[in-house]
Parts: sequence; structure tokens; C-alpha cells
Amino acid sequence: MAAYLQEFDSSGLSPSEFCQLHDINIKTFTNNRYKQRKTVEPSEPEPFIEVAKPDAEQRSEPKPHRKSGVLPSLRLEAGDCQLHISTSVTLVWIAELLREVAK
Repeated sequence: MAAYLQEFDSSGLSPSEFCQLHDINIKTFTNNRYKQRKTVEPSEPEPFIEVAKPDAEQRSEPKPHRKSGVLPSLRLEAGDCQLHISTSVTLVWIAELLREVAK
């Protein structure tokens, strides 16, 4: 099956097209692809970036952009959806939002 998986990766075919061409059960093929991906270790570990938490005294109110006059915000995009979050919202509010979205 490993040879089929390697051939599939370079074939450019969809899983169902590849399985029809080689007379392979699609469920077996998909299961083996899943197992192979799960066991493959990433070539390089993701870098860890340490961030220092600022003291409460160091935090200040966000200032508008000097040219546009617009307050800074966080923009999250997923497909056609965009979410703009003001930097004035609390971390608790963002955590609640993420919990609700994850439901």
C-alpha cells in the first residue's frame, strides 16, 4: 500500500479517481492515507516564540493610526468570513467568543 500512496501523491488525481484506476477500495485507501499521515513526523519542529506578558502599568489605551485616524484592530479571516476585533476588548471577551465559535 505504501507504493500506492507514493504514486497517489504524485498523480494529481483525486482519491476516488486513483482508487477506480487501480481497483482499490476507497475506504481502505483513505484509512491507510490517514495512518501514514499520523505516523509521519514533521521534518522540523515548529519554532517556539517566547512572549513576555506586559505589566498592567505598561499597557496603555490604543492610539489611532497617525495617518488614517483609525483605531488598531485584530482581523481574522476564514474563507469569505472576516472578523474585526477592536484592541479595546478584553481577553475574557475574546475567550468567550472563541468558546462560542468552537461549539
